[in-house]
Amino acid sequence: NVIPIQKQLEYFTEYKARLEDVMGAEKLENHIRRAGFVVSCGTNGFAANYFSVPNRRAQYNVTDYQNFLLQKTRNFLQGLLDHGAQKIGIVGVPPIGCLPIVITTNSNNAISHRGCIESYSSVAKKYNAKLQNVLQSMQKNLGNFGAIIVYGEIYEPLLDMIKSYKKFG
Repeated sequence: NVIPIQKQLEYFTEYKARLEDVMGAEKLENHIRRAGFVVSCGTNGFAANYFSVPNRRAQYNVTDYQNFLLQKTRNFLQGLLDHGAQKIGIVGVPPIGCLPIVITTNSNNAISHRGCIESYSSVAKKYNAKLQNVLQSMQKNLGNFGAIIVYGEIYEPLLDMIKSYKKFG
């Protein structure tokens, strides 16, 4: 099971309090300011929740669910910034239509045909474009506070590995 991102932020808050007891407030603040945070979110939101849970698809259309996840991601990143994070990297969603669990649970004939489900992967690609816009907006709002949020592209490299697997060994 995946821990929801807001719960992860709660855990970080608790961990930060324990570290403060050991390091002291000033050292902890400096430590967090210098640390790099790598975030990956969205894949399970689509693969395990949206495409696998019929109630979720009845509750949201794809665009609304993308926006729902983006808002949760924005809130999580803002939470990290509020805790003093200055260097945040966030990776996009991979081509989810190529994930084995997605192929197995959503293909008409997953035993004989193991190809990617393009319609699912296109949802990920569109989500990634929206995520980049959210990150650019957040970065712009940070101004000169010294914090940086960068996007890590994983969709195309992973799709290339999947489609040209012989090239990669």
